[in-house]
Amino acid sequence: MTLRDLFLAFLMLSATAASAAAPRTFQLMDVFDLQWAADPQVAPDGRRVAYVRMRGDVMKDAFTGDLWLVGTDGSGHEPLASGAASPRWSPDGTRLAYVAGERGKAQIFVRWMESGATTQVTRVVEKPSALTWSPDGHTLAFTMPVASKAESFVKPLPKPAGAEWAAPPRFIESLVYREDGEGYLPDARQQVFVVSADGGAPRQLTDGPYDHEGPLAWTPDGRQLLVRANRQPDADYDPANSEIHSIRVSDGSLTTLTSRKGPDQWPVVSPDGRWIAYLGYDDRYQGYQNTLLSVLATHGGGAPRIVSAGLDRSVEQPVWAPGNREIVVSYSVSRAGLVAYTTAGPDRLADVAVVPLKGGTSRRITDLSGDLLAHRELGRLEGFWVPSSFDGTRIQAWVITPPGLDRNRKYPLLLEIHGGPLLAYGPTFAAELQLYAAAG
Repeated sequence: MTLRDLFLAFLMLSATAASAAAPRTFQLMDVFDLQWAADPQVAPDGRRVAYVRMRGDVMKDAFTGDLWLVGTDGSGHEPLASGAASPRWSPDGTRLAYVAGERGKAQIFVRWMESGATTQVTRVVEKPSALTWSPDGHTLAFTMPVASKAESFVKPLPKPAGAEWAAPPRFIESLVYREDGEGYLPDARQQVFVVSADGGAPRQLTDGPYDHEGPLAWTPDGRQLLVRANRQPDADYDPANSEIHSIRVSDGSLTTLTSRKGPDQWPVVSPDGRWIAYLGYDDRYQGYQNTLLSVLATHGGGAPRIVSAGLDRSVEQPVWAPGNREIVVSYSVSRAGLVAYTTAGPDRLADVAVVPLKGGTSRRITDLSGDLLAHRELGRLEGFWVPSSFDGTRIQAWVITPPGLDRNRKYPLLLEIHGGPLLAYGPTFAAELQLYAAAG
């Protein structure tokens, strides 16, 4: 080999190495490699966070989640269960309940954290949800669909043995019977159940043609469960008119606690059992209304009191702070006063972060999408404001420019328009929009 040949080979290798090291743009197949954190649940002692690690499944064209555990200092990052969701710590922090299994086969499991032993608590035919521990750690409450198939007034002809006929006609009585991405919905209603945390037969507490929705909330004495439900005769035609109901666990008897015309939901009981905080608003039949935080005395004693009227935005996911003094809006709060939540940005998907409830430095303790996005050249997101042509109101907007933008050339412009505050877009990572930008 001549010196010239060696020099050319060196140039080729250098170009190949540079090409391999250089970031490339975000592509369609990269979507399946995206990972992000969801549902972070901090342990009562504030030392660990259980969360759902979402990931793409290229073979099923879907996203699924696995259960992971990480120390609040970022150490001890380890997997716990595949195909799992809804991690919930027992009150003493020694056990972790979760739901695992494919659709139609999902069950509740409990893991003893010190030994790693795991048991399957339920053997049900529908997927449990709204998993909640009783205060003494002996019982789990959850919701689950229960079939309520309507009898058709049309009787199909008997099919001869071995005949291949078309599918029989579908008889539908429900007003809401189909959803995007789901197709036809099962003829079923969500009901409330309780089951021993050590395993056993679930006991159904509610019934009737009504959906009872989580999250569920136990009273501190473990005698009552709070649930949201619209139990009006015209519930399908007025779906937003739900109330907070109290269920006596011993016999399933139900007491309605609210009466506002509008949605009342997400009840949380104060640690001393004296107060119930919940979300809702007086329905004025508008496209969007701010969700307000109200407080109601548990055993009567006056009308509900709205405590978030001064906010110019909706309240979500209220949690009573340790010590019964105030309510905070966060994802999960430990007895030790540590908040676990998800944090994201224009160039990264959600990660787990922690911050002291009383103030302090926020720390991100996972980096789930960094190994992919750090090696992709993303479109740059920039914010700007435009005056409304109607009355001059300033409207916020964002633009994502193509990677490697050359400001001396022109590019086609694609508009993606959403209204706010309902379904508003914002400065967050959006795979769809990054793909458009990568395509120029």
